[in-house]
Amino acid sequence: GLDTKDEQLVATAVRKRVTTDFGPIWHILAGTEFVVEAAENCRNQFCIEAGGMRVHGFRHEQLNTGLLPSLDGTTCLKALPYLLMTLLCFAYT
Repeated sequence: GLDTKDEQLVATAVRKRVTTDFGPIWHILAGTEFVVEAAENCRNQFCIEAGGMRVHGFRHEQLNTGLLPSLDGTTCLKALPYLLMTLLCFAYT
């Protein structure tokens, strides 16, 4: 049968290849028994089966969300009192 290590090697190799050919960011699964529910904003998707192993990959839109896109001057000024209070608490102990 297939070894889990083989599945990981296949997934890693496929991810490197599709990232080189088509750009980031790909999610690759390889194995014999798994269920995939790709992200709602999935752009590209593929599924192949060979030698009893199934390889599924998908890529989704990368939105500008998270900490860095929201870090602007206004946000920093609003957070400044909390930061100063935290620093004072550490300095007091």
